[in-house]
Amino acid sequence: MKRVFASAAWFAVVGCLAAGSAFAQTPGTSSAPPATAPGSVQTGPAAYPQPPGTPPPGTHYEWIFSYDRHGNYLGHWEAVRDR
Repeated sequence: MKRVFASAAWFAVVGCLAAGSAFAQTPGTSSAPPATAPGSVQTGPAAYPQPPGTPPPGTHYEWIFSYDRHGNYLGHWEAVRDR
C-alpha cells in the first residue's frame, strides 16, 4: 500500500513540475524563426538582410537555419563552396 501512495505522490510531483514549467514560459519570447507571409520564402532575417561583405573566392553566402540544444534560434550567414 505504501508503494501505491509513494508512486502516486511521485507522479503528482512530476506532473506539477511539468505543468509549472509549461506555464512559466512567457508568451512572445519564442525562439522560433520569424513568421513570413504564406507562400513567401524567407532569404534572411529582417535585421540582417544582406550577407556580411564579399565572400571568399570560390564561395557564396547562404543563410543557415539552425537551433542550439536549448531550442534557441541561431540563424546565420555561412560561406559555402561553389559547386
